[in-house]
Amino acid sequence: MSAYAPKEAYDATQIDDNLFDDVTFPSAKTEGWQYTPLASRIKKSNITTRAGAVHYDDKNAHYFSQLSPEDTKFFEVISHFNDKINLFNNNNIEQIPKLNNKKLVVCDIPANTQVHIPLLLALSVGQQAYFQPLVVFNVGKGATIVLNETAETATNAWLNRSLHFNIDEDAQVLHTVNGAQSESATTTCATSVILGANASYKLNSFLGDAKGGLSRHNISAILQGEGASFDVKAVCLGNGQTHSDLTSFIQHQAPDTHSEQIVRAIVSDKARAVAQGKVLVNADAQRTVSNQQYNSLILSELSDIFTKPELEIYADDVECAHGATTGQLDDNALFYLRSRGISRAQAQKMLTKAFLKDVIADFESESFQEVAEEWLEARLQEVFS
Repeated sequence: MSAYAPKEAYDATQIDDNLFDDVTFPSAKTEGWQYTPLASRIKKSNITTRAGAVHYDDKNAHYFSQLSPEDTKFFEVISHFNDKINLFNNNNIEQIPKLNNKKLVVCDIPANTQVHIPLLLALSVGQQAYFQPLVVFNVGKGATIVLNETAETATNAWLNRSLHFNIDEDAQVLHTVNGAQSESATTTCATSVILGANASYKLNSFLGDAKGGLSRHNISAILQGEGASFDVKAVCLGNGQTHSDLTSFIQHQAPDTHSEQIVRAIVSDKARAVAQGKVLVNADAQRTVSNQQYNSLILSELSDIFTKPELEIYADDVECAHGATTGQLDDNALFYLRSRGISRAQAQKMLTKAFLKDVIADFESESFQEVAEEWLEARLQEVFS
């Protein structure tokens, strides 16, 4: 049996020559989008088709439901989702173009449920097609889940997915994202998280792959319950003309909350990476602990990395730190390895691998660690071949 239960297309295939005529895309003048040229990218893709599908695994299918406008609950979920999105002010991509959902996917996890088998969420979109799925996870009090997300995007396709988590008190979510990109495809993701008291959300992600792919992941979180925690560990390896962007906006609204973001990126050839994020600590969020750390390596004179961590603090009893470093491989380390008979390319590969694997080793899921290490080895082979 397939790992996924095939479901009907989220949007039936539909030809529309004027698909984006009324859409205002963010430009280089839009805050947070200066380094990710989405408008020109979509124009070059020549997308005229709406088509895509959402798949989830057979064993956990009973948690999922697909809603259409004819369902009473459809309007309730859409309304609730839109109300929550208004809380986030970071140009979430699900507003581009306006939501026009024929169907959405909702996953309800009852209180105190321990899902021992990871939930699988697979998205697919065809060649030169546009697909905008909206998926909502309601995780009940004390529940624990692991969500493994993948996407298959064809050439010149645009996947514009929105994923929203309502995580109740004492609940825990581990979210893994296999961000291997397809050649010439565009992926824009919006993940929004609302955390109750003592709730936890962890994201482990790797990003970057084929030449010419563009990926943007917007992450928004509100830690509105006392003791809530939010954790991101992500790595990126860009080659060719790959463009990778991780943008976040984290709001601490309650006391004793914790957030950590560790992002490492490497670019070679003509690749570009963007890592930017803002942490906002409200006046009521005393004893907040927050850390942002963006570290990157540039392997080519033609590649670019842009980093921008920000802190905005209104509480007076906090432990908050942020930092960003950009550099090249250490010449002394390269000399040491070469003096032991290791070729320059092999030495560069070893140091690059160590730089990213340090974060991969902290991924929560051992199986996802293995997937990430296989991806890393394949990408390094491309870069240093």
